[in-house]
Amino acid sequence: RPTQGPSCRSIGSVRELVQEVADKLDVWLVDDPSVDLLKRLPTISLLLANLSPSVVSAEGYWEQFGYFSDLSWRWRAAKNPLAEPGLYQRKDGQSAQVFVTTDFCRFALKTMDEKLAAKWNCYHQRFNWLFDNDSNALLVPRGTPDLPVLVSRGLTMKSARLPVRVSYERRPWWKYKRVNQQQASEAARIMEQEISTRSLANV
Repeated sequence: RPTQGPSCRSIGSVRELVQEVADKLDVWLVDDPSVDLLKRLPTISLLLANLSPSVVSAEGYWEQFGYFSDLSWRWRAAKNPLAEPGLYQRKDGQSAQVFVTTDFCRFALKTMDEKLAAKWNCYHQRFNWLFDNDSNALLVPRGTPDLPVLVSRGLTMKSARLPVRVSYERRPWWKYKRVNQQQASEAARIMEQEISTRSLANV
């Protein structure tokens, strides 16, 4: 039924025959749902660029989001609220988050994905993500903001397991298991991060 979403079926056969059947039935054929999902998602910059400017007053008590060490971030009192690029939140009883771009346009953030994209925009790629083809594992620095829900879902769809905390090279990471290189590359594209390939078999 439409209220429960589209019906899905898993079919195993020769690729050409499956495509022929899908064409006859007028259904959507997906070889890898996780990769297909990630391919459809915009980058964080595009998501932020498509926001509509807002009229937001700088009055009240504001905090600014920022990193105070390599992988540690916090909200701290803003000395000049909304006067410089960055992510701000108002803490005077009216919870609101506002993203200010380099050309000083102001954007009121409404969804969690918009808020996470703005946080990642403040991150500036301090540490590469790590991927291992042999163990099909992806490591994402644990001090970075959370991934948007659909990005995280695209990385966990095959394994059906949430990432686990691990330590590697004396740093904390989130480890995603059973992730292929295309999944990892698409997720990094969305979050605008770089990936380094190395052996992670013992992590």
